[in-house]
Amino acid sequence: MDGWPALLLPKIRSFTHPIGEQSLRARAKLIFFIALAFGFWLFTFLVFQKVLVHFRSVELLGDLLNYRLLSMMLLTFFSILLFSNLISSLSTFFLSEDLNLILSRPVSLDHIYYARLTETLVYSSWMVLLFALPVFLAYGWVYGASWKYYVVFLIALGPFLLIPSTLGVALAMVLVNVFPARRTKDILFLLTIFLVVGLYFLIRFLQPERLVNPDSFANLVDYIAALKAPSWTFSPSHWFAEAVIPFLQSAPTRTGFY
Repeated sequence: MDGWPALLLPKIRSFTHPIGEQSLRARAKLIFFIALAFGFWLFTFLVFQKVLVHFRSVELLGDLLNYRLLSMMLLTFFSILLFSNLISSLSTFFLSEDLNLILSRPVSLDHIYYARLTETLVYSSWMVLLFALPVFLAYGWVYGASWKYYVVFLIALGPFLLIPSTLGVALAMVLVNVFPARRTKDILFLLTIFLVVGLYFLIRFLQPERLVNPDSFANLVDYIAALKAPSWTFSPSHWFAEAVIPFLQSAPTRTGFY
């Protein structure tokens, strides 16, 4: 393996350590976490499958409710990814213990950047994917989507993950030019609190409870207009939603497992 992927080999080998060489306790822990992740996937899938079926049963407005819910969730995912990548990039680009060793080698700075960007993306995205994938599978199941939906989803997923990674790395580079890297880490710990507060205000700004309460609108026309109104059209979350929703609109309904 040549180029920047070669810089990832030590990390890859640490994750693909042969199971046979691990202790019984380590293997039991691995099996436990795999089962826990599968259980979480299944639980998330069933919950959203039931919610989507319930929303779609609302006459005339069911699909609009589901599409609006998808847009809100994608915007929340994108916000979490951006902040997560910002924190992770400080560790991978500036605080990593093997950074001095790598810089002492005849390695291109471009290769180091691509390798660290990939590492940042993986560290920051796996947990969001753990929650997001069963959500999209639930949408595909409820709407009986064809294979085109899943292909478009996978294609759109790449830029959706890459954009917050590159933005997070860029913001980290700006911060370390203003503050020392280790001091910036402490500041970002405090910013985590502001992230929670920011997510709260984001949810309050989106006002999701209004979407299931038509009485909060003056008339039905205003309610439908609110459901159809684009949200944050400049955001990659909006582009993602606009890419996958057309492949759900003409699909038949499924009633789920129960």
